[in-house]
Amino acid sequence: MTKGFMVTKNLQIVSRNHKHGSFTDNCMTVHYVPIYSSVTASSRKTDMENSYDNDHVISLGDGSSHQQNNYCESLDSVNPEQVKKRQKTEAVLENEDISVAYICKLHNKAGTLILEKCVEHGVPAGPLLGELKKGNNVTLPNGKVVKSTDVVTPEEIGPVFIVVECPSEHFVDSLVNNKEFQAHQVTASSDENLAMLVVHFTPSDVMAHPKYQDWLLKFSGSCIHLVLNSSSPSLSSIAVHRVQHMLNILHPEIFSLLKQNSDVTSSVMNGIEHSVLAIPAESLMKFYLRPRKGLDRENVIQLDASSYVQEAYNSPGLEECVKELATKLNHFPNVNKQEGNEYPEVVFLGTGSSIPSKVRNVTSILVNISPQKSILLDCGEGTRGQILRYYGIEEGNSILRQISCIFVSHLHADHHLGLIEVLKARNLAFIQQGERNSPVDLLAPKQIIHWLQNYHSRYEPVLHLFRLVPNFLLTHNNGTLPKEVYQDLINRLNLQELSTVPVKHCKSAFGVTLTPVSGKKLVYSGDTMPCEGLIEAGLDCGLLIHEATMEDELEEEAKIKTHSTTSQAIKVGANMRADFTLLTHFSQRYAKVPLFNDNFHNTVGCAFDNMKVRPCDLPILPLLLPSLKCLFHEHYEEMQEKTAKRQRRNRAPQTP
Repeated sequence: MTKGFMVTKNLQIVSRNHKHGSFTDNCMTVHYVPIYSSVTASSRKTDMENSYDNDHVISLGDGSSHQQNNYCESLDSVNPEQVKKRQKTEAVLENEDISVAYICKLHNKAGTLILEKCVEHGVPAGPLLGELKKGNNVTLPNGKVVKSTDVVTPEEIGPVFIVVECPSEHFVDSLVNNKEFQAHQVTASSDENLAMLVVHFTPSDVMAHPKYQDWLLKFSGSCIHLVLNSSSPSLSSIAVHRVQHMLNILHPEIFSLLKQNSDVTSSVMNGIEHSVLAIPAESLMKFYLRPRKGLDRENVIQLDASSYVQEAYNSPGLEECVKELATKLNHFPNVNKQEGNEYPEVVFLGTGSSIPSKVRNVTSILVNISPQKSILLDCGEGTRGQILRYYGIEEGNSILRQISCIFVSHLHADHHLGLIEVLKARNLAFIQQGERNSPVDLLAPKQIIHWLQNYHSRYEPVLHLFRLVPNFLLTHNNGTLPKEVYQDLINRLNLQELSTVPVKHCKSAFGVTLTPVSGKKLVYSGDTMPCEGLIEAGLDCGLLIHEATMEDELEEEAKIKTHSTTSQAIKVGANMRADFTLLTHFSQRYAKVPLFNDNFHNTVGCAFDNMKVRPCDLPILPLLLPSLKCLFHEHYEEMQEKTAKRQRRNRAPQTP
């Protein structure tokens, strides 16, 4: 699945399924319980074949359609492989659709010696103690027989817990009629076999099914049912909320507070019998099986907004900076109310490089072209979660439905690993709304199709969720996408122009330019070194979003890794004559804030996760820099010291 973008040379993976029998290690025994769908394999196969008929079809404005592989080299080149994958998919479909539940039993724990009892019975130190601990009776030198049960605590019976995922109502009958669960319900032969805990990955609507509810009631009244599904509370990190509360002090609209989604707890429990001990799972909640302490919420994440604000104001000089910022903002009090200057609206869902950190997720940028139309620029891991965190469930689903295009700049994992989750969540948002899913236009390197087909054939259908337009077909001044297809594409996206630009990073790396029907051109660099082609394509744009992975002192490292420094990115903006340059994709060494320099001027800003900017907000961003230095002063001073040490080390004479 991931071999195209992950090094797995020394990684050994052992695959097991329910046909291999139970699994046992030194902790527990896991018994597999297959749960079957009532939908037949043949009907699923028909549905899948229907989806193949529409794979990679681009609709034209006249109501006709072109099969994309008639003119798309990317699909021509994979046609033989596509046939193989289709054969594999059909072979999989011949098998019954199953979900696997797990009945887990911890091994019994031997009793422990009661030393006081041993002394009372006159057992001398030595090997006899070991025999007693093993459960053997022993005879002392004086002929006295000491029973193991007299000096050893009773064996601790290993508790039973069950993990269940019933993906849809089609699996409910198989679940509730499976006799293997009866051994751990109220019909158990002894209390020792009763399930102590059942973890439900089952969706809430399926849990509310009457048959599922009846099945829950068959477990003992003391059994805890832990519900962990897509409706569970999403609060998973204090750090991201802490930083957002701090940034909110500087500008409440640009850095609006994140949704906590505390209201979703009730939806998790909807339809569940009150007599059932059902509990929504929360981040860092614990359940102790041994010792049998049960549920522990001591470390569950809870926000303390006032302490985060106080922590911010404890930063030296911040209060004065905030007052000065407020004074400056008063010079243009109507800056946020200028009509026609609110779109495109840009929401940064990820502004870090390589891997996620507590503060910066990997790259993803949501561009709201209008209140009804959105484009996603790159789709790093966790993008869907960021949308949920920023907008909440209801509005987040609305945003997912209005995403009409996803642009993937290149195939490094930090730029596309969240794609499948977004496609699935978008489809579900349409289903929940009772609407038919309109496939998203996927602008990406042509090689992405291998990954998507692999997932489609091995796990679940996704190819019907998008229309692939390989990036090279839209190359600036050299695009080969048929004119009528291009026009249909930009009409769907509410754009007057859309083009990609090969950039200087890895193979098949692209930037993109897009111009809304009303508004100035927006340019996104993707990952790249300074690139003349990008400058040419983006001339006189309204906004340049450019990667700035490294500080200026690491220019050589940036060159080796084919990235840009902050000053290089700013210079690209100047040469492009961009109205404003917004820097992003910072190395995680600058997790909170990058190092600023003299090149930061009044048309340069710094992006943060969960930051929303409109054209009318851009002049505010340079005004934030002094306050940002104060707010993150410890982090900033630490980075400055590291830079100074590196400079001293580089100036030091080399010993022969």
